[in-house]
Amino acid sequence: MSSETLLVPQTDFAECAYTIQRQGGTAQEVLFLQSIADGDLALVELVAEDMSRVIELVDTYDDFPLGTTDASMIAIPERLGVTEIATLDHRHFPNVRPRHADSEGEPGTLLRARTEPAPHDLRCHGDSSAASQSSS
Repeated sequence: MSSETLLVPQTDFAECAYTIQRQGGTAQEVLFLQSIADGDLALVELVAEDMSRVIELVDTYDDFPLGTTDASMIAIPERLGVTEIATLDHRHFPNVRPRHADSEGEPGTLLRARTEPAPHDLRCHGDSSAASQSSS
């Protein structure tokens, strides 16, 4: 595994695989699955401590609505201190302030939405996401 591990929340895994298959075909889906099997991507669980934040987010952003999967894509990075996600979901992520955003930052400052992947990014969440975390 590289010094920067790409994380895929298990709450988003099936949606990632489906989106990749739909947009890139079966061969791309197989590469995604293989990258998890090879350890290039790491699946991350939604744990009990994330649930109170997921509930809070779903309730707070009920006007979007922000569903459970999207809320988990915010709660998990908050817990892990991840400050960037790759996503095509410009409806939700730019409008939600993560807890670890600085008070002066714009909503989504630390959870930056990308439309073009950087060399270390993978897009998949719904409209597409993955998070990256540096390993020290």
